[in-house]
Amino acid sequence: MRDNKIIFPKNKTGSHVGMMISFMIFITFVVFLIAIFWPSLNINSGKSGILEGTKINLLNYLSSDLTTISVRIKDGENLVKNCVDFQQLTALNETGLSGSNMAVKKADDSSLGFEYKESTSILGISSDKTNRFFKIYASQGISATEGTYSSCDILTTNDYDVGIVRKESRIFQKKIIDAISLYNINYQTIKQDAGISSGEFSFDFIYENGTLIRTREAPLGIDISTERVSIDYLDANLNLHSGDIVVKVW
Repeated sequence: MRDNKIIFPKNKTGSHVGMMISFMIFITFVVFLIAIFWPSLNINSGKSGILEGTKINLLNYLSSDLTTISVRIKDGENLVKNCVDFQQLTALNETGLSGSNMAVKKADDSSLGFEYKESTSILGISSDKTNRFFKIYASQGISATEGTYSSCDILTTNDYDVGIVRKESRIFQKKIIDAISLYNINYQTIKQDAGISSGEFSFDFIYENGTLIRTREAPLGIDISTERVSIDYLDANLNLHSGDIVVKVW
């Protein structure tokens, strides 16, 4: 005897309705999450922009142009005195800087005493009568004490050759220390001078040997965004070192 079974067709309409309801619930859930987290996402995005702008402005503030001039005394010149006077050194005069913003070194990078007479554009340098190659540096990032030199060997433009004149931007240890000091004394001044207009900021400096110096700490309970930036910096003797600047904004 044949087994009579009643076969019911699938309810495709109900299946589609269920899928639509599930989809609407999912969309509602997503919209709910966006509504909750969107303000936070906007804040984080805004802080990221402020941090990047602060970092760029601060690093620019800690940098100065450095002009390096190479000078060589011609072999035919007989040096008999303990100093030499370079006259008409126009490349140095064009920097517009005074002797307090200069330094002089031998080929082996050892420092030499000097005196720059701005009124006559004469650079006097101590001499051992054998050294003929000099590297002259000029930058607002340099802080130097001049000596006094007189009765030197006089060298005109016919007596020496000017080699490479290089101009580059460098971060100076002096400017970092001065910036930290100014920050702790007059925060609004350094903020204005560095061109930082959005939010508040602070920064730390980490020397190559790991020594840390910092500005004041941010207020407690504040949400702080931080970035550590590796830098190369010149010390007081114009020796190159690697360190870090830690920039903080809130």
